[in-house]
Amino acid sequence: MEKKGREMLQPCGGLPLAIVVLGGQLANRHTLNEWERVHHNLGRHLMGEGIDRQDQRIKQVLTLSYEDLPYQLKSCFLYMGNFREDYNVSIETLCLLWIAEGMVDPKEKVEGETMMDVAGRYLGELAQRSMVQVKLSNEEWWGGILERGGTCRLHDLMRELCFSKRKGEDSQSHGNVCDSSSSSTGITKTRKLAIYFGLGIYLPDLKEFKLLRVLHFEGFEFDGKRIPEGIGKLIHLKYLSFRNCWDVQKLPSSIGNLQFLQILDIRVLYSISIPNVLWKLESLRHLYLPHYIIRVNGKLTLDGLSRLEILENFDTSMCVPKDLFKLPELRNLKARVRVGCMEDMETIINYLNATSHQLRSTYLFIILGFEAEEPLLLTRKVFTIRSLERLELEGKIDNLPEYRHDHFSPSLTTISLWFSGLTEDPMTTLEKLPNLKSLQLGLKAYVGNEMVCSAGGFPQLRSLTLRLLSKLENWRVDEGALPLLSSLDITECKEMMRLPEGLKFLTKLERLEIWRMPKAFGDKVRGEDSYIIRHVPFIEIKYEPL
Repeated sequence: MEKKGREMLQPCGGLPLAIVVLGGQLANRHTLNEWERVHHNLGRHLMGEGIDRQDQRIKQVLTLSYEDLPYQLKSCFLYMGNFREDYNVSIETLCLLWIAEGMVDPKEKVEGETMMDVAGRYLGELAQRSMVQVKLSNEEWWGGILERGGTCRLHDLMRELCFSKRKGEDSQSHGNVCDSSSSSTGITKTRKLAIYFGLGIYLPDLKEFKLLRVLHFEGFEFDGKRIPEGIGKLIHLKYLSFRNCWDVQKLPSSIGNLQFLQILDIRVLYSISIPNVLWKLESLRHLYLPHYIIRVNGKLTLDGLSRLEILENFDTSMCVPKDLFKLPELRNLKARVRVGCMEDMETIINYLNATSHQLRSTYLFIILGFEAEEPLLLTRKVFTIRSLERLELEGKIDNLPEYRHDHFSPSLTTISLWFSGLTEDPMTTLEKLPNLKSLQLGLKAYVGNEMVCSAGGFPQLRSLTLRLLSKLENWRVDEGALPLLSSLDITECKEMMRLPEGLKFLTKLERLEIWRMPKAFGDKVRGEDSYIIRHVPFIEIKYEPL
């Protein structure tokens, strides 16, 4: 097989991209017969006029990688030609667009999956074949390509291949694209309109886009801070996004007319008023609400969204909690629970426990707005939710429940605590969570002065942040603790005397950030304690201001 591999490398001409692409072709082929089949196909492509030229031979290697793609992946690859050259498109946005354009086959969903999961697999395979360049937000993180987030783009040569193949395909299968610089020629046939960072850019009359299926605004500032009511007449829309748009005052009520809309992203900057019409969008599968909603008359109702799979930024102070029981297809929930009364909290907990077989991922941000008589009982209820993956808790809880497998969700990967007022060392409990990968202890989360990470503790933790723990003096890390920790952030823990010597055992630690600590602490890190962290590749120290 080594000999066969060397033969196939020759036409790559030493070009890294061509070599990597060829490697992607061979990655899942493990027998000599399979390699010979790839070699045969490669040889067939390398025959022809002018093939002696190295650049032509390289292009043929890339062409083979395209022709080896399954049909669905070919469409997804060609779709990337819609984006501007050198544009880094968000992984999440790209997957949503593929779904809206009908390029993701719902038949490929397995039990409990969403369409986003399938789209993520598509992108993962294109990346593995080196057809698409992916830059993850968290390179050393856990989870799949969607969980880690980031951007993707086409290499220049892959972009050339993309356009050459699009010429030979039916352009309608990849969507006509109009952006803010397009002319009005053929505007009525445009099916996708994308406007990026449109400060001061002219917005064309949306009524002319009669066949529009995808409308994507990003970073756009609307004239008069209002979204045009005419959007409600674009009855073919399947995808509508206002992500990161500036200072939008109100979502038009005509949005409720979009009966075929599958994806709605209202994650604007700042706050926005939303009329109570979202429940009419019966085809909706993905709803991304804004972080801050303005409601004048009552809460938003969502009880008509029986096909909804993903719901983000659900806020109990702005939405009706009981409506969650009427979303039978919901798989991923990100909710903010502002506990001004016990009823909302109890409703959320009851829903999450009742749908533990249905929900795959839950992210809760809980703000305790009352003085509970038994805060420990409340936290026990929250921590036991089986679908709970990420928990941010803001408010006084006194102490964590004692660790037992039935007291904590086995799915918990991320915990962030603020103002908890913990008087007992939280590490004693949290280090026993088998799948915890990220932990942040913020302002007044822990009010004790000593903390210990014991041997064998935190077996999966990758990221640890200690921030504004004003009374913490001593932190001990035993050998064998935190074996996978790769990122450590210590910020404004001004009573901490020194780094724990046990950090020298953390062989996976790649990033250490020390911010706004006393100068004496920083000097010690650079001086007598430097041997503790000499193995860490990246260290950043910023002293507190004088």
